[in-house]
Amino acid sequence: MYADYQFLVERFNHFNKLIFKGALPAIRLKINEAAGSLGTFTGPRVIGRPTQRDVDRCVLRISNRYNLSQDLIEDTIIH
Repeated sequence: MYADYQFLVERFNHFNKLIFKGALPAIRLKINEAAGSLGTFTGPRVIGRPTQRDVDRCVLRISNRYNLSQDLIEDTIIH
């Protein structure tokens, strides 16, 4: 399967509830065409307690360049 935005949102929310009891804040999710990685997370370096502005700068990007198993895409989201 190729990752799509709706799938990312659904799986992120599912694993947030299942693993983290819903404690993770909502972050930006994006699809890209990266060839070098299946997924990347970027965010600011935070010293001390993170603020909402810090959370708003966090992005999880998943590549849809390759036809991957659903399990592999889910593992990338969890990781």
